[in-house]
Amino acid sequence: MSANGDQLDPGVRANLRLTALVGLAMIVPLLVVTLSGLSFDQLWRVHYFAGFLLVPLLLLKLATTGYRMAAYYLGNRRYRRAGPPAPLLRILAPVLVISTVVLSLSGIVMWLENSRLQPWSTLHTDAAVVFCVTASVHLLAYLRRASSESAAELRRRTRSGVRLRGALGATLVVGVVLAVVTIAPSQLPARPRHLRAEFGRITAPAPGG
Repeated sequence: MSANGDQLDPGVRANLRLTALVGLAMIVPLLVVTLSGLSFDQLWRVHYFAGFLLVPLLLLKLATTGYRMAAYYLGNRRYRRAGPPAPLLRILAPVLVISTVVLSLSGIVMWLENSRLQPWSTLHTDAAVVFCVTASVHLLAYLRRASSESAAELRRRTRSGVRLRGALGATLVVGVVLAVVTIAPSQLPARPRHLRAEFGRITAPAPGG
């Protein structure tokens, strides 16, 4: 948004600051889920925990940004006055949202099936690559403003500020509970049979060795 923070309508500012708080809260879990995904066979519990912790945060982030987008394009004066994002970010936004949804749903499906069957495994990997690229651009574009808005929000002692922080806190609690509940009965997802057979041939000792 292009309007100065001091000129924003209180409702628009609240949306902006909640979005900023949620975005910053997602950074560490996103790093954890990305790095653990690179060594999934060893860190699959960490990957699941961080992934399910992110689900409520992602839903809240999509809700706040989706509401702002809908209000802007439906002609809400308060959001129109605040202005749109930069052109590049407006182009990347649908790609980021779609990759987020595909990444999350494919991961949940593989967890439910306790497997890495196609097409979910490929969808998950491809969506992760697209997400990492678009999310990195998004983060670089918004990190400075999100940090300043979050710092300003954390200094507030108003009832509205308490509600915003309470919403974030409740979302984090739900994420932790969801993560604990889901990884407790989990097992390492099985590889597809053809991959297991191929891996066995590669690792089998040579005849006469």
